[in-house]
Amino acid sequence: MEIYINAEITDILEPLCKKFYSECLDEDESYYEYFKEMNKEERFNNFVYTIINDKKCFKSYYDLLIKKVNKKEVNEFFYNYLKMKQKSQKKIWSWNELMEFNIDPYCEDLEINTTSKYKFF
Repeated sequence: MEIYINAEITDILEPLCKKFYSECLDEDESYYEYFKEMNKEERFNNFVYTIINDKKCFKSYYDLLIKKVNKKEVNEFFYNYLKMKQKSQKKIWSWNELMEFNIDPYCEDLEINTTSKYKFF
């Protein structure tokens, strides 16, 4: 799924993402194997999911970003991640999303629910 992300946001978060992984690797050497298997986009997405999973952390990054970037752009950025997080947790996907993300709707291990009427907010 192609999601437009404001370059200003990634320019601000990229150095923080590198610092985050540097600290993760310093604290846990076994994390290196997991880290080296991820590509740049996976690392960035994992970093953002880490941010949105902690309210205090999320608030500080949100405040940092809205000081430098249009609030609407920041809201849209985090909205997309929050939406994907919720969809993954509740396992509710549209047929279009299943095709776009190449998810097998008949996979018994995933227990996927499909709908065409799901609304995030």
